[in-house]
Amino acid sequence: MPGKIFSALPKKSRSLFHYTTAQGLLGICKTQSLHATHSSFLNDSTECTIVNSFLIKILAADYARQVPKLIEMKLIDAGVLQEFGRQFFAQEAEKSINAMLTAVNNTSPYFVTSFCIHDEGDPAYFDGLLSQWRSYARG
Repeated sequence: MPGKIFSALPKKSRSLFHYTTAQGLLGICKTQSLHATHSSFLNDSTECTIVNSFLIKILAADYARQVPKLIEMKLIDAGVLQEFGRQFFAQEAEKSINAMLTAVNNTSPYFVTSFCIHDEGDPAYFDGLLSQWRSYARG
């Protein structure tokens, strides 16, 4: 199966960039391996969580459609909406998303290692992004 995936890739060689510190480069050369970082410890703390607000909105809208049906079926007390109003949907959606993410993190946490590839003709094609190199060079 992997042969089919790789046969679909362009034949000409392209540079692949992995931005790291000098110490990181030495570690890669010594161990001949790359290590991934837990998503909670990335430089950009929002990188793996930015989607949460969108998920909450989608789930809250679904709750807004389903809860009235559940109240009608007497599976949920109508007093919930009287007490909390429409904010109940967003609160419950946020609790649900957080519970799902906690379960995922406890069973199969997200680890990340990043690479960049640039199109031919892009100024970064041969040398990468200078801003990234400067960021990791630490002066």
